Amino acid sequence: MFSLSADEVESRIKRILVEDAYLDLPVDSIRASDGLAVDLGLDSLGFTELRVQCERQFATKIPDEQFNSVRFHSVGSVRDLILELHR
Repeated sequence: MFSLSADEVESRIKRILVEDAYLDLPVDSIRASDGLAVDLGLDSLGFTELRVQCERQFATKIPDEQFNSVRFHSVGSVRDLILELHR
């Protein structure tokens, strides 16, 4: 059973972005609505790192068909994907 709340999942995603995808931003400045590429400047390597770290942190597999520009558009869309994968 997945016991993390949406807020906890979002918080972990933000930490992944800063610590593993090397965004040079304070974690608390990142919002759920921030676009990963447009607002945060995540590059293709950063997207791959975010996917890998989400799979590790949340003990899940993100299917290739879900690793796209819609599901990985914003912090909130990634959060929602993780929550959906654990339903």
